[in-house]
Amino acid sequence: MTCQSSGTDIRLATAVMEEQLVAENIEHIGGPQPSLEEDGFPTVVSLVRDAEVYVEAFVGHYRSLGCRRIVMLDNGSSDRTVQIAGAAPEVTLMRCGLPFDRFKRAMRRYLTRAYCIHRWCLYVDIDEFFDYPDSDKVGLDRFLSYLEQHRFTAVVAQMLDLFPARLSPTSDAGDLLFRSRHRLYDIAHIERRPYLVPGNILGDPRIEMYYGGIRAAVFGGNPWLTKHPLFFFDDNALPFLEDSHRVEGAHVADVTGVLYHYKFAGDFQARVDRAVREENYYNASHEYRCYASVLRDDPFVELKQKSSKDLNGPNILIDNGFLIASERYKRFAAAHL
Repeated sequence: MTCQSSGTDIRLATAVMEEQLVAENIEHIGGPQPSLEEDGFPTVVSLVRDAEVYVEAFVGHYRSLGCRRIVMLDNGSSDRTVQIAGAAPEVTLMRCGLPFDRFKRAMRRYLTRAYCIHRWCLYVDIDEFFDYPDSDKVGLDRFLSYLEQHRFTAVVAQMLDLFPARLSPTSDAGDLLFRSRHRLYDIAHIERRPYLVPGNILGDPRIEMYYGGIRAAVFGGNPWLTKHPLFFFDDNALPFLEDSHRVEGAHVADVTGVLYHYKFAGDFQARVDRAVREENYYNASHEYRCYASVLRDDPFVELKQKSSKDLNGPNILIDNGFLIASERYKRFAAAHL
């Protein structure tokens, strides 16, 4: 047995034990059990906590893509997240009270294994809105057909922070229309590195790992921007073993997607304060400590840079090199005009 295979076995054994604890501490609190019948669309899964500002827009976005199976796992919300999510007919609502910092990956693995085995899974955070090149012409069901035709089992998506010109400590709290005002993006501060994920095969060698972006430029730190949210959960897929960003054992598509990321919507200051207090994110919430340090000096910090632009659909992100699409995919999309 090689060291690498031994390490994988240990990780898998640990993952199985953690998932079992999640299974023993989870309850169904609302909505239908997702149908196991294939409808050509992925099952959307998400972990949520105190996310009332996002839920309605989140469900509306994925409904517009054609998704009718949305599974949310609530991890101790004290606001109206559960009530709002429970009112949406597409949403299956679960609850688990285990500590987020220890069991966040196990909760994600439980959701995907319980609701996505042998089918497409779209795992996204509640502040992430998935899109892909030519989505105005190619429906999500046809997009999945393209992936299946070429035996791809995962899609890399790059996180794109969308933001207002300036932060305000209170103006976004309870604002359900945040998407209309968070339309600026900035790719000038993104660091690109070679793509390195164990066991994955790239469909296009131009795919890279992204770091930084506007959050690094304004607050410091170096957030990881590359994720694998859309994947087919077969016997080869190993989701969320090392972190919450990647799937191992995948044949990665020759087209990348985007996760429109609304980090600054809602009561951003309150979320920062709680994350710093609870230390429940990576490296004892180091990224949130960076936010807190800047916000202490200037709670109205300006986010807009000289390089910031208004977003106008995903295809501009191909033109400026943020996303990639192979010539084969472009021909496929052109055939759907």
